[in-house]
Amino acid sequence: MEKHQSECLFKVVKCSNSGCTKMLSKRDMKTHETLKCSWRKVNCEYCQESVIMNQKQKHFDICRKFPVPCTNKCGVRDIPREKLEVHVRDECPATRVQCEYKNIGCEAVVRSFSYVQNINFSDYGDLKCSALFIHWSF
Repeated sequence: MEKHQSECLFKVVKCSNSGCTKMLSKRDMKTHETLKCSWRKVNCEYCQESVIMNQKQKHFDICRKFPVPCTNKCGVRDIPREKLEVHVRDECPATRVQCEYKNIGCEAVVRSFSYVQNINFSDYGDLKCSALFIHWSF
C-alpha cells in the first residue's frame, strides 16, 4: 500500500521548476513541467542560452543575437544586435558621413552610399571632391 501511495499518479505534487508553486497530480505534472510551466527552462532561439520561459521577453531585450532593425531606418530589419554597430558604421546606406576633404573646406555631409558619388577622378587622375570642385570652379 505505501509503495502504491508514493507512486500513485493521482498523488498531488509540487512542480520541480524553481520559482513555480503549482501543485498538480503526478499524472499531469510532467506535461506541466516540460511544456506549460512559465518557470521552465528553454533555450533562446537566437543565442541558445538557457532562460526561464517567463523571462524570455526580457532576455530578448539584451540578447546579443536577437534580430533588430537598423537604427538609421535603412530598411534592414533582421540584424543581430551584436552586429548592429558594424552595420551602421560600415554597411548602412543611410549612415551620414563627412567628406574626406573636410579639412580643406568641403562641408558636404552625405549618406555613406552617396559618399562615393561625391568623389570623382579629375582629368589628371587626382582624386577631387565634386563639392569642392564646384565651389572653386568659376
